Amino acid sequence: MSGLMVAAEVEGKDIGRVDPFRSVLFLYEGFWELSPDRSFGMGAVSGIPYTSKDKWINNNVDYSWHKIAYRMIGAMDAEFLAWNGRETKKASKKK
Repeated sequence: MSGLMVAAEVEGKDIGRVDPFRSVLFLYEGFWELSPDRSFGMGAVSGIPYTSKDKWINNNVDYSWHKIAYRMIGAMDAEFLAWNGRETKKASKKK
């Protein structure tokens, strides 16, 4: 059963009436909830630890959405790290 089908069943709606944005927003909020678990040091930022993602996903996401949740949060984390790297380079050039 797909994640949207599960969401439709939980919400008691036809699959065509489920708002996929709510699901993505939920994972986005989870990403920011997990962000403080990162390691910081010497001006560098690490990714969100797997154990933190695993615990959050197991506690907050329906099993049928686990693969999607790992990929989405991982993609958000990679994008955040790329953005942070660009911003760090910009800041170091200004000095």
